[in-house]
Amino acid sequence: MNRLAMAAVLCALAGVLFTPVRAQEPAQADDVRAGRALSLKLCTACHLVLPNQEMTPLLRPPAPAFRAIANRPGVTADSLRRFLSETHSSIRSTKDMPNPELTEDQTRQAVAFLMSLRSRR
Repeated sequence: MNRLAMAAVLCALAGVLFTPVRAQEPAQADDVRAGRALSLKLCTACHLVLPNQEMTPLLRPPAPAFRAIANRPGVTADSLRRFLSETHSSIRSTKDMPNPELTEDQTRQAVAFLMSLRSRR
């Protein structure tokens, strides 16, 4: 195969391999933005969602900060999804998180936002 043909094949292959990744990035960014807005609306009474949030948590002591949750060892998108999807029906103390009753889309968005807070290591 001559150099020109090889270059054309490599360019076509690169286009095929990298197109799906670029197509997914805007959806992920949209989920992070929506999850941030949702979290600031629903979670700030108990959690420090962002250091510069307008309202300080009312819960004393506050529930864990979102950045701290995101950076716990073993935390994954799946573990967060499971936690948020569980029914927290037995609230025995103020330390138990009530069921946030999120839709599947809201759960995906909240998880995307939380995972965006993970420290790059």
